[in-house]
Formats: sequence, structure tokens, C-alpha cells
Amino acid sequence: MNKPVIDGLPRNIIVFLVISHLVVVFPHFSTHSFWVLSLVSLCLVWRIGSSRRNWPLPTKGVRFVLVVLGFAAVYRAYGTVIGPLAGVALLILAYTFKLLEAKSKRDAYTVVTLSYFVVATAFLFDQAFSKALYLLFSCVVISAALISINQPSLQWKHHYKNAVLLVLKSLPIMVILFLFVPRVESFWSIQFDNHQAKVGLSDEMSPGDIARLGENDSVAFRAKFEKEPPPPADRYWRAMVLEDFDGKRWRRRDGRQSWGPLLQSDQDAAKEFWTAYKTWFSLNKTRQQGNYYRYDVVMEPSDKPWLFALDWAKPLTGGIDMKNGFALNAEKPIREPFVYKVESLDLTGVRQAPNWMSREFRRDINLQLPTSGNKRARQWALELREKAGSDKAFIAQVLSHFREKPFYYTLKPPLLGKDSVDQFLFSTRRGFCAHYASTFTFLARSAGIPARVVTGYQGGEQSSLDNYLLVYQFDAHAWSEVWLPEQGWVRVDPTAAVSPTRIEKGIENALGSSSSFLAQRPLSLLRYRDVPALSRLRHSMDYLRMLWIQKVVGYDGDLQTDLFRKLFGSSDLKTVVFVLVGSLIGAILLIFLVELYANRPPRASPEQRIYLRFCRKLSKRGYEKGFCEGETAFAQRVSSSSPELAEHVLRITALYIQIKYRPAGLVKNGNNLLVRDLRKQVRRLSV
Repeated sequence: MNKPVIDGLPRNIIVFLVISHLVVVFPHFSTHSFWVLSLVSLCLVWRIGSSRRNWPLPTKGVRFVLVVLGFAAVYRAYGTVIGPLAGVALLILAYTFKLLEAKSKRDAYTVVTLSYFVVATAFLFDQAFSKALYLLFSCVVISAALISINQPSLQWKHHYKNAVLLVLKSLPIMVILFLFVPRVESFWSIQFDNHQAKVGLSDEMSPGDIARLGENDSVAFRAKFEKEPPPPADRYWRAMVLEDFDGKRWRRRDGRQSWGPLLQSDQDAAKEFWTAYKTWFSLNKTRQQGNYYRYDVVMEPSDKPWLFALDWAKPLTGGIDMKNGFALNAEKPIREPFVYKVESLDLTGVRQAPNWMSREFRRDINLQLPTSGNKRARQWALELREKAGSDKAFIAQVLSHFREKPFYYTLKPPLLGKDSVDQFLFSTRRGFCAHYASTFTFLARSAGIPARVVTGYQGGEQSSLDNYLLVYQFDAHAWSEVWLPEQGWVRVDPTAAVSPTRIEKGIENALGSSSSFLAQRPLSLLRYRDVPALSRLRHSMDYLRMLWIQKVVGYDGDLQTDLFRKLFGSSDLKTVVFVLVGSLIGAILLIFLVELYANRPPRASPEQRIYLRFCRKLSKRGYEKGFCEGETAFAQRVSSSSPELAEHVLRITALYIQIKYRPAGLVKNGNNLLVRDLRKQVRRLSV
């Protein structure tokens, strides 16, 4: 049956091309702007209308207008037509315009080729395992469209079946190329920003900020330990130190005040400090006889450069700097999953301030307060410090005040006004961790004790499938650090005084009585941690994602070198080339053998083998069965030429036809009896 032809292309080909377009562009709907996607949708509706309603295709002038509109839409959305995001948007528009004007098979081939390029661009903004599976499915759909161009007469299910087989055959080669093609550092660096808001910590904090993260159930990062992880009360994941306070917000100091490799004004001093820190770290690690933690952090995109680690951390991965406050920073914002190694010391109770630490401490900065505001809190702190007699005693009395007075830990504290510390300390007494950390740090500075706020995460859920911790956004936390001359920087967490359950068992248990944990996300699986089946499902999904990030997304030159050394004993160029070429040849040979086996002639049935033996016997008398000659016609020809064989030949032929063309419902035992009788008749035939 002939297919309707629309402008030179059969309608079924257009259907395949439109379906592949919808599948390919779908992942980009969450990335690109309304204006770009509106133009794409308009052109797609036009293409469908021309196929089903015989709408005229756009003329040359209309196509020119569409191109101008495309550039205008991209510029309006992104402020430029140059760059990764704008470039991908222009590619999608070009792909759509080509589909709209396609009239010939040559145009259809171009549309399919562009489809594969658009599929590849989806990985620029998200490398999730689910996205990889979807794009593999997209390749099947595109390949079906390609097959429909070459074999338009086949049924649609055969197109997709052949496309699935084609993609499956390509998988071994894809895996080999991924594993063994040498990975080299690029000479350029492109940061892809999809303009999507990322959830995470900011570099400034007001009392209500972190509480908003308490309602978010997304994963911030994972930490996989070589040995046992620290106990829950010691899981403080440091992100950044906030030292400037303007009466409302705490902020990080300007980057010029940082130390370490990023210090621009005194590189020699920074190098000396970093060397001293690493030396001290190694010495204390030896003295503690292995009382340290080594772990991999698998971090989700945050669009920020700060990283997370336990206290006293030393990065083992290149490209990581240390900022003031012993906080780790990446060279660039984290816009894709990032894996890095860290070592952290556990010096709880034995921490001594080394001589070089005083270079990181600046008394004037860590005592800074606004010139006015919160008078009651200032006066109360001065009086309490005078009564306490020492810094340690003052700290203990402030924590005792939080513990004994009616303070409450809540995600929904009341709003605070201008004198926020006074209001919280003497009036509302309801707050989240940021309220307590901010208030305690203010009180310490008011009493003449250098102090600062540290933000990060506290806690982590143990995975049931491997030795790693899941740290969620709702684990975001803030605490304080005070400077004690004999000990250096000492962590003080006033939240632990108000709600010890928050530190020991997590925010869920701390807020359980108020039923406010993830109240805005009733379908979150984290609300049902007590259901074993759902908990296993959640852990399995996360474990799969972590493996995908570590082994696939994070597969770099170092991992490839380790793989070659483990499997082949060497990673030099000769070994790499030999393994790559040998693997490709082996994969192609395997695909060839599988294809050969799949297309082999079907094995003859028992009755067919017996009938072939019968034909060979007759060939000795000079009777050869023609290729297109039927069984009955052959038997009649033999019988007319050799009457003495007629009875046996006709009987054998009739029995064979009875077996071969018997209805499908034939009883197996009955069929076996007929085959046995046929074999006996052929044996009796003498020629």
C-alpha cells in the first residue's frame, strides 16, 4: 500500500520525525526559556498541520522571519547569542526550522543528524543516571526515524524493533571507547549555567535563612568513609566562616582577607602557612595513631565554590584551596556533581593551639560588632562575664541559660525586628540553629571573647547499602567558634544545649513532636523512614546515583590510570593503544558472530530431515526435486516415470504432507507416531 506523500516525503516518515523531535527536545524544557520553547512549539504545530491538514509549508520569506525571531528569542532570554546555553538554544531552533521545511529524503537525513547532536547537548546541563537512560531511549527513537527513511514500507513496530537491536549492538563499542580512550585535560574551560536556582547555603546568614533549608529534602552531599564514620554528635560538616556582622546579617569577609593559596598579597606567607598546616596535620595524625578519617565526598551541584568537610581537614584532591576558618573552596562554582577526597583529624579533647594558628586569628575582626543596637544583650553579657571570672565559665553559663530557660527549637520562629538579639534572647525565645549561633556569637563578642559563626551541615543518615552518609539540605546547621588562647578555636554549639536530640538524632526527631518535619512535602520518602520497604527503595536509588557519579560522571584520567594498572599492570601509551584496538576488534568480531548466529537458517524439523533423505535416495535414480517444485508435483513426476516406485513415493509424500501441514492443535504423541511411520516408509524404499 502506497503511503501519502506530503511535499515529497511520505507521511509516515514525517510522523517518525515529529515523534523523535518531541522526545529529543523534551529534556530541554526545564533548561531553556519560555520564548525559545514557544517558538519551537509553534513550528512543531505548523509541521503537524501541514502533514494532517495540508497547511502550506513556510515560504522563503516566512523562513527568514522565523530565523530572525529565533535570534531575538535567544537574545531576550539570555542577553547574548554566544555561549553554551544560547548556543544550544540556537541549535534546537535550527533543528526545529529544518524539520518544518523538510521536503525530501535529503532534508530528512539532515533532521535525523541534528537529532543526535541535540541529544548530546542534554548532557551539558545534567548527567543524572535517569537522564542517561532517557537519552538512550531517545537514540532508539531517532534510529527508528532513520530506518523509516530507508525502509518506509515496513510496519512501525519493525522500525522500533530494528532500532533497539541497532542501539544494543553499539553498546559494547560505546563502553570500550568510554573506558579506554585516553582522557586528557582540555585546553579550555567552559562553565555551564542553566539559570536554574540551586538550593544550598549562602555566604551570608540572617537568623531565619537556614530554617528555609530545613524544609528541603534534596541531598546536599554524600561522604563515603574508608573506616567507620564519626558518631552522630561529631558530624559537623564545615562550609564557611562568617565574621562580619551588621546587626542583622553575618557575612564572610572579603576574599582579600583569606589565607592559603588564594592569598594574592603575600603568596610566600600563604605557602609557608599551608606547609606548616600540612606538617602539623601529619604529626598529629601520627600521634593519634590513626585516629583520623579519610573519606570521599560526592557533592551535588550547588552553583557555589565552597566544599564540605569535617574539622581539621586536608584535601587530597587537586584544585581545592583553603580559605580563612579552615574552610575548603573549589577553584570554580560546583555546577555538576563533584567528587573529592579529604582527610580530617579527630582531636576532640586534646586540641592545642599551634603557634602558627595565631596567624589565622585576628582579634579585631573576631570582636567586631555594630556601634549600636541590642543594648540589653550587650549589658547582660558584660555582667555575666564579670561574674563568671573566665571565658570558659562565661561560655558554660550562657549554655546553661539556653538549657534552663524556656527556649524552643522550631522551623517557624517569629519574625524579629531591629534589635534581633534582644528580642530573641529576652522575648520570643523560639528559633532555629541560626538564631542560637548568632545570639551566642554576639554575646561572646560583647563579653570580649573573640568568636565567629560557622555554617555547614550537621548529621548524616547512614546508608543501608554501603559505608557512606547521606547529608540532606535539611541537615543545614550553624554553630559558633570561640578563641581560647590555650586551645585555639573551640566549637560551641548552643543548639545542642536547647535541643540535644537535634545533634544526636537529627532534625526529624527534634521536630517530631510538632509534626513540622517536611510538612510542605507530604510525598517525600524521607517522611516514611520507619517503613522498611520504602527506606530500602530510597537507599537503593541513592546508591545507584552515587555509583553513577563516582564511576561514570567522575571517571577521569586518574581513575582510568588506576583501572589500567589493576587490569593490565601498566598505563603507558603502548598498553593503552593495544588494549583499545584489541577491545574494539574483539567487540566487532563478537557483534559479527552474534549477527551471524541470529540470521542462520532455521534448523530442519524431524520430518523435513526424513524427507530430504527420501529425496537423496531418489536422486540416485536421477530424480532431482526442482527448487520451486512442490512435493505432490515431484511425486507424480517420479511415479509416471517409474511405476514400480509409485506406491511408495505417493505414500511417503502423502504422509509428509499430512505431518507438515497438520493443524497447530495436533497432539504431540500423535505427531510423533506419524513421524515414526514416515521414517519407516523411507527406510523400506529401495532404489
